Amino acid sequence: MPEKRKNNPLETRFNGFSLVESIVVAGVIGILLIQAGSALSDISRDSRKFSCLEKLGKIGTASLVYASTDSNEYVIPIGPMDANSRSSMFANYGYGGKGGAGYRNSVDPNRSEWGGSTQMGAVHRPLNRILYKNPIPTPAPVDGRPDWTQDSRQDLDIYHCPGDNGFPGMHHLGWRNSGLSSYNHFGTSYMASIKLIYDPLAPENMFSTSTYSRPLSTVPVPSETVTYLENSGRFAHSSYDPELPNQVLNSECRDFYFEEDGYVARGWHDQPWRFNVAFADGHADNVRIRSYAEQSGSPLAPGCGRDNQRCVCVIIRGEGWRYDTLPASLIKTQKPGSSGGGSSTIYGVVP
Repeated sequence: MPEKRKNNPLETRFNGFSLVESIVVAGVIGILLIQAGSALSDISRDSRKFSCLEKLGKIGTASLVYASTDSNEYVIPIGPMDANSRSSMFANYGYGGKGGAGYRNSVDPNRSEWGGSTQMGAVHRPLNRILYKNPIPTPAPVDGRPDWTQDSRQDLDIYHCPGDNGFPGMHHLGWRNSGLSSYNHFGTSYMASIKLIYDPLAPENMFSTSTYSRPLSTVPVPSETVTYLENSGRFAHSSYDPELPNQVLNSECRDFYFEEDGYVARGWHDQPWRFNVAFADGHADNVRIRSYAEQSGSPLAPGCGRDNQRCVCVIIRGEGWRYDTLPASLIKTQKPGSSGGGSSTIYGVVP
């Protein structure tokens, strides 16, 4: 009788497959699952980006409605804290949203720099009255005064970008240290585009070169002029862009992020230098917010020769977008210049 052949363990059959075949099949399935997981992750990220863009479009459209009924025709609403403050910092977020929980006062936890007790609560932010059908109430009182911590827990979803997962690496340390999303820290994921300059020779004078404090009808190119953008892209334009041709770098017009630092801003959607923005005509888009820097001296800025200190870096533009409203005239605001506690000079580019 012939000797019975011993089974090779590597050839053991499992439901019609050898062990080797099973291992190969398992490996292929694993690779497919990894690829499928990556694809699903990309789909999820893209979904968040487009949802974020859709919300910015709603904010942009609501701002047009606001401008049509505002006596000043302002496309960026001015909240009470902005109107009553010597600083322009509250204009970035006071247009709409909820009370922010950032910068809590250690003595009074009810008080936040971006919260309702400083007139930055949802009831005080003008655009809410257009975007939300039902009036937003003042929070219920505790010990005889409104509990503004309730306001910071509201769900005003239009102002919440789904990708907003916190400090992206291009913003203030106070936000980073809070560990909060922009939506919870400031009360919104989106900031208004506030660009001001002051005259070093007369620092009490502050001028707007943007849509802030400006009638919408005086904005030369509404379809390219940014009114709102994701807060993660606030300082991205300050990084020099070597891909833009024929530019002369001038370090006096730049701060925050230098090319030699090797920093790449990815924001909340993992796209290098790209961010969602809303424009003065109400539409929203995803654009590359990165630019170059040069002293001004352009015919686009009337009266801004290279020796005019007031006009240093007044133009900020990139492909298909701009922060400035030049050649429209500069508009004097109610804010004082740097010596009076207001904003500093802006940083920008000349095309």
